[in-house]
Amino acid sequence: MIKKATLTKFLVVVALLMTAILVQSIDLVKADPMPPGSPSVIIESDGSINPSTASINKTGNLYTVTNDLINYSLVIECSNITLDGAGHALQGQGFFEWSDYVLIDPVGLTIEANGVTVKNMNIHGYAEHSIEARGSQIVITKNTVENIWLLGNYNNVTGNICGSICLGNIFEEQAGNHSAYNLVIGNNLSCLSIDSGYNSVYLNNFFTAKYVIPIWFDASFQGNVFDNGSVGNYYSNYEGTDGNGDGIGDTPYVTRVNAAEYYTFNYPLMKPVDIMKVLDPYPPALSVLSPQNSTYYNGNVSLTFTANKPTLWIGYSLDGQANVTINGNCTLTELSNGLHNITVYANDTSDNVGRSETISFNVEKPEPVYFAVVVSAAAVSAVVASVSIVYFKKRKH
Repeated sequence: MIKKATLTKFLVVVALLMTAILVQSIDLVKADPMPPGSPSVIIESDGSINPSTASINKTGNLYTVTNDLINYSLVIECSNITLDGAGHALQGQGFFEWSDYVLIDPVGLTIEANGVTVKNMNIHGYAEHSIEARGSQIVITKNTVENIWLLGNYNNVTGNICGSICLGNIFEEQAGNHSAYNLVIGNNLSCLSIDSGYNSVYLNNFFTAKYVIPIWFDASFQGNVFDNGSVGNYYSNYEGTDGNGDGIGDTPYVTRVNAAEYYTFNYPLMKPVDIMKVLDPYPPALSVLSPQNSTYYNGNVSLTFTANKPTLWIGYSLDGQANVTINGNCTLTELSNGLHNITVYANDTSDNVGRSETISFNVEKPEPVYFAVVVSAAAVSAVVASVSIVYFKKRKH
């Protein structure tokens, strides 16, 4: 059995050792400080890229990222341009420097201009925001980011995969910034914070745990709408039913939106939204160039047509029969005489189905001509006799 005095000495020794280890750890941190923040690539107000060696190609008002930007942040100060990430990453080393309580790489992409479009970016690794937009008429689309913060008006956030979106400023010390008349549509996200009014939020997928609040109001702001009059958003923790099978919940989605209030969200969707159809809701337009409404005197007729967008599948239906899959323009062969009709169909990359107008045309192949030769027996005999005489005369000579 350990004596009380011995146990006390043991605990004192352990405490002294732990203190020594802690002091040594602090000294190591001081000796090997955390790395500084990442350098910035700036698209200047005059359109120039600083530094000019950054992996961004400029063609007119289009800026295309040509390689991953690792341990960089990006700032856009030029208005009315498009930044196409082309699927590349913008990655930081976001963390706290605890000794000075400083955020390293707080923001990945900062937009301080108007009329900017940002698309096809993969932004992560920043301590606060992937994208911070401080202008207006900004379009943020088809990006994969951790979060988006809007501090301007009349912006469009569509078709992104992100953790959260913030509209307005939720920090009291920076109160006064506003974010209104923004459109948030067709995004996959977990939560949305709103500190402003008159924003439209619908056709989004909120993927959250059962008791998580998907939409948070920092205060009660009027004018925000969460449906377009017929459809709202998809909330993964909505537990309502759909009795008539129209894809809309029979009852509204009611949930807490801050510490003191509940809110009613109308037209909750029963299934997640197809983001691709939100981004591209229009089917391909097909125009048939041949055949036309006329008569063809051949059983082989060219089928030529145009489509106004890329397609994944093309086919045609002749005379109301089942669709025939084709790769493009082709020839309709061995058509019978008479009246025919044809319709061309196509699916685009968003699986929207388009169809052409139905073209009616006529085929009149000429009938084959057969020549009948009638030869009498007397004529045959005369020919045989003539041939025989000639033969015998040649033999005589």
